[in-house]
Amino acid sequence: NNITAGTYECKVIYKKFIKPTPTKTIPWSYVINEIKQDSTTVGNWHKRYGREGFVLFNYNKNNENIQQLPSYATSISSNKSANIHIDVKNPGENILMDPSSKTRHLGALVTQDPQPTLQTMTVDLKIEGNEKHQLALYFLDWDSDIRRSTVEIYDLKTLKLLAPVQLLKNYRKGKYLIFDYQGSLRIRINHVRGENAALSGIFFDSSK
Repeated sequence: NNITAGTYECKVIYKKFIKPTPTKTIPWSYVINEIKQDSTTVGNWHKRYGREGFVLFNYNKNNENIQQLPSYATSISSNKSANIHIDVKNPGENILMDPSSKTRHLGALVTQDPQPTLQTMTVDLKIEGNEKHQLALYFLDWDSDIRRSTVEIYDLKTLKLLAPVQLLKNYRKGKYLIFDYQGSLRIRINHVRGENAALSGIFFDSSK
């Protein structure tokens, strides 16, 4: 757990040489092939997302989520993430609106850079049934313009990668990552550049 600072020496010994055999070129094939990014809706998610359910992470001062899960989502849990809530005096449209459409609050799950091995976090969604649904993830780079993050989507049971790795950048005004899926998921979010990677909300809808 969390390697301490210091000097480490590793040694690799090869006992024999194995001649590699030629491999066939296999085209990439994913379960999820179409992923969209939306940078125009910003924090006004009521207009486009969350008709079946939503989670607004760390939305109040006690770092509590505001959520309304759809009937097919049995639980949502995060791992290796930190909680953040910031009181913003004059919140702009990039900050998520509350469920009543009256106020805006800034909360998020974030990675824990520079702590060793904590530059990534995961969010597990346990979903019942095999029906296809739409998921939208909201990312906000609220205090700078240099955050870059990557997102990986896995099957929660098999840990099979379901989609090409997605790069998110230029999301100071807020950006949604939208895709259709079936079954339970593990979303892994990686810090690439900036202070950390930050996820503010998840929104559930029917597949279009």
